[in-house]
Amino acid sequence: MNPYYLKISTQFIDILKVNYLEYSQEIVEKKVIAFLSNKENLVLLNLVSNGRGRSYWGQQHWMETRNKMAYCYLYYWRQGEFPKSFDRTSLLELLDIEEMLQNYTYNAQTRGFLIAFYWKILKIKYEQNILKEDILSPLSLAPLLNKMQFKSPYIDWIVLCLLFLVQEKGQKEVMFLLERKEFFLKEILQKKMTGLLGYAATIQEVWPFVPSQKIA
Repeated sequence: MNPYYLKISTQFIDILKVNYLEYSQEIVEKKVIAFLSNKENLVLLNLVSNGRGRSYWGQQHWMETRNKMAYCYLYYWRQGEFPKSFDRTSLLELLDIEEMLQNYTYNAQTRGFLIAFYWKILKIKYEQNILKEDILSPLSLAPLLNKMQFKSPYIDWIVLCLLFLVQEKGQKEVMFLLERKEFFLKEILQKKMTGLLGYAATIQEVWPFVPSQKIA
């Protein structure tokens, strides 16, 4: 099996990809409740509900729901069981990554959190010797991202490509390529196809592999 593929609820991934300001409260609430209503996720419902009714989890509070569900998954990947309480401190690094990436994407996009969440699980898999290569924190990409002269709604894909490129070339060489505005995506695809396909399968997106599509 592709080590970069993560088996995660498709409904949860859908929540992480959502641009919540573009959706009405009703639609956002339906997305969250669709996840929480799944029988396989009842244990998460018990954790995130805090005794509140489902009407609480709407547009105003779904970011809190998202964070708690992400914590459940991270805890499960590390411990092999779901937690019995919520520890927000374990998510601080992910939230820092999301905040940093907001400078390079549009408001209300949550793909910064999506790639941070994905990266954290890859780190756990590396610590468990499931993944052979370590992967740098997206926070280390700030100098490279500063070379971007545009914002992208798909910042997760840009970050993943940069992480793989730095893994292959080193940050100084990547900085050189960015300063010269050289096109290097083809090289990444050739050497890191397993990782890119693993991420595509995890979040159920194939458009980056369609020649007519762009990530800017």
